[in-house]
Amino acid sequence: LDDLARLAIPTLVMCGVEDRLFLRGSRELGEALPSARYVELDDAGHHLHVESPARWYRELTSFLDEVIPATDR
Repeated sequence: LDDLARLAIPTLVMCGVEDRLFLRGSRELGEALPSARYVELDDAGHHLHVESPARWYRELTSFLDEVIPATDR
């Protein structure tokens, strides 16, 4: 995790609060990456795109809108 602090690339880290396997690691990853946006979905577990598709889509497209200029699409 210490080496991740050197990465300066926009990263979206998203996890469901019911994901018992990845929640802690996702939080740590979100904290370790300086350019990360960390999002927890309250109504999801491991399969975010299935369990909370509308919120997952909003978070993903919002992030992409910020990191990819409209002229590059």
